[in-house]
Amino acid sequence: MVGPKYNRPGAPTSTAYKEPLPAGWKEAQPSDGAIRGKWWELYNDPALNALEEQVSISNQSFLAAEAQFRAAREAVRIARAALFPTVSTSPSITSSKPSGNLINNQTGRASVPGVRTNYTLPLDLSYQADIWGSVRRNIRATADNAQASAAQLENARLTFQAELAQDYFQLHGTDRDEELLATTVKSYEEFLHLTQNRLSAGVASGGDVALAQTQLENARAQLIDLGLVRAQLEHGIAILIGKPPAAVTIGHSTTQSPPPAIPVSVPSALLERRPDIAAAERQMAAANEQIGIAKAAFFPTLSISASARTRKLQYHELVRLAKPLLVCGAADGRDALRCRAPPRPGASDASLIRCHGCGLSPGGTKRSPASGGQLGRAASAGGGNAGRERRG
Repeated sequence: MVGPKYNRPGAPTSTAYKEPLPAGWKEAQPSDGAIRGKWWELYNDPALNALEEQVSISNQSFLAAEAQFRAAREAVRIARAALFPTVSTSPSITSSKPSGNLINNQTGRASVPGVRTNYTLPLDLSYQADIWGSVRRNIRATADNAQASAAQLENARLTFQAELAQDYFQLHGTDRDEELLATTVKSYEEFLHLTQNRLSAGVASGGDVALAQTQLENARAQLIDLGLVRAQLEHGIAILIGKPPAAVTIGHSTTQSPPPAIPVSVPSALLERRPDIAAAERQMAAANEQIGIAKAAFFPTLSISASARTRKLQYHELVRLAKPLLVCGAADGRDALRCRAPPRPGASDASLIRCHGCGLSPGGTKRSPASGGQLGRAASAGGGNAGRERRG
């Protein structure tokens, strides 16, 4: 094959680190194919688990990425089909009805009226030899693109699931903020009422009342903003699970559960499992194969083609052609396997089919071995004469 051979890109590394490594450290190894599992179950939240399960089922963006992956996988099969010959056919059936007033120039007789049906079955075969490896490189390129599409699919799944978890916890965090702010609004209302009473007693001034009123209104405005933020987060969760916002309602929850314990080794392990890095590497491999395909275009190609056409036979001729085989099989089943009747080129009559080794004539009458020569000569003499010879 022509073109460069792909090698994974590397980076300059040293044999040993200058600083001593802590115990348990190792060199990073790509593991984007590792099973990630249901990581959200670490939070022990049944409502979150139910929402996360719907991302892979109803999210339209994820389903689009999944459809692109299936298309890339089928493209590999299409590219691999170029290694094999291509056989095509275009059968046709034509019907014609000649006029009864036409005269045949050869026989001088009028044409027999009636519908004539012709059947045509052409076969075409073509094959292109993969001398320079362009077909094989195309298969590798499509396979690399399919692997990149699989990595992009996993990246989309992980992105949507992580976004859903973030929106879910932000929503419940907003619930706690609303609870705190509602308590603050209630305290400001009591403080305003107290300040108004002090103004009535002549202890406070009108400025104190105005300041207390301003604090209360600011707290109420912040409470309205929190309600808007919560509605936006709830709508975002509905879009992530592929449902209209009006169909999703998440109840308020102010219960606080401790977050799961995060191991110290998780950040390094996650870098090894990033699907976007794996997708970029596979796309680079596919681009490398395209170089070989482009170089192969400079060289000549070797194509082999063949075609075959059947004679346009009428339906009654096809029946007459197959009749001796049926008779031979019905008359003597022991000799039916040895009965061979290949029609010669241009043959259209049943008298041109020979039934070897069964001792039967095309008409179905048993003959002695001595009469086989007469049958062969009569069959080669012509359709009409052969029929009269067989009846004699």
